[in-house]
Amino acid sequence: MKNYKTRTTTQNSAIHKYFELLAEAFNDAGYTQKHEIFSKVDLNWTAHSIKEGLFKPILEVKTGKKSTADATTVEISEIHKILNLWCMQNTGIDVPFPDRYGCQETTTKSIKTSAITSETKSS
Repeated sequence: MKNYKTRTTTQNSAIHKYFELLAEAFNDAGYTQKHEIFSKVDLNWTAHSIKEGLFKPILEVKTGKKSTADATTVEISEIHKILNLWCMQNTGIDVPFPDRYGCQETTTKSIKTSAITSETKSS
C-alpha cells in the first residue's frame, strides 16, 4: 500500500469550495434536507451540512477516518468521485472538484427539469 500525504492546503480550500458549490446546486435545484429534530422543516443545504452529512460518512465507511484533515490527497479525490456519482445518479447534479483557482463548471439537471424539458420538446 502506498503512503500518500494528507491533503494539502490547496486541496483543503478546494474541498470546502466544493461543499459550498454542491450546497448551492442542491438549493438551486430545490432539494432540501430534513433535520432529525424538526422532521417537518425543510432546511437549505450549507457547506457544513454537505461536509458532515454526506462527505464525512462516505469517508468514514471507505477509510475508517472521521476527519477530512486525516484524509490523504487520493482519498479526498476518491470520496469526491463517489459523492459526485451519487449526486448525478440521484439528482442529476454534477459538481466537478474545483481546481486550484476555484474554477469549475456546475451542471444542474434535476430529473424533474429533464422530464419537463422532454415533455416540452415532444409536444
